[in-house]
Amino acid sequence: MNRSLTDNVAVVTGASSGIGRATAYAMGEAGAQVVVTARRTDRIEEVAHRINEAGGQAIAVTADVTNADDVDRLYDVAIEAFGRVDILFNNAGVSAYGPLDTISVEDYDWMMNTNMRSSFLCTRRFLPDMLARRRGQICFLASVAGLKGLPNETVYCASKFAQVGFAQALDYETRE
Repeated sequence: MNRSLTDNVAVVTGASSGIGRATAYAMGEAGAQVVVTARRTDRIEEVAHRINEAGGQAIAVTADVTNADDVDRLYDVAIEAFGRVDILFNNAGVSAYGPLDTISVEDYDWMMNTNMRSSFLCTRRFLPDMLARRRGQICFLASVAGLKGLPNETVYCASKFAQVGFAQALDYETRE
């Protein structure tokens, strides 16, 4: 990251691997206090440990961000630990690829819940405090698949289009 995130508290969803993990490390390196969350406890504890070992400050909160009760608990733990959240990085995401007739209803629910419902639940929970403080950033990791339909990615594209539309509408709703 090019600028300092010192004096910022960040929550990174889907922080157990991939882009979420790399983002958590980068935010910690840039000086943010980081709350890493995912369903895999061992992996997020390792991420938090590495950030702390490198001189940063991080905690791990095991949560399924498609579950409203888990998101409420994530919020409560983050606020108890750091007093506020300045950055919410909605990163949790999954995909299944193939022709539409190979995608099951369960695949559909899994992708829509993980990719969009999680963004909705986390944003809905963390946004009011940011608005009250008139400070905060909410980021959504979408995809090119949220801008352009791609073959063998019908439901994945739909979930990412939903995420992009949600983020754009939220921007209009919350900023001048």
